[in-house]
Amino acid sequence: TFRLLGFFYGKELIILTNSFQKKSQKTPIREIQLAEKRKKEFLSRRQTDG
Repeated sequence: TFRLLGFFYGKELIILTNSFQKKSQKTPIREIQLAEKRKKEFLSRRQTDG
């Protein structure tokens, strides 16, 4: 089973940050941390780009 992580940006966009093959019920913390890092980077770039 594959999982996608991402977030909503505004009302119409879904930004996908990463995907991984899920091998257990619990989502690996490193995948959550990676998604959070990429979200922060994306939002930071959006602010500086205008």
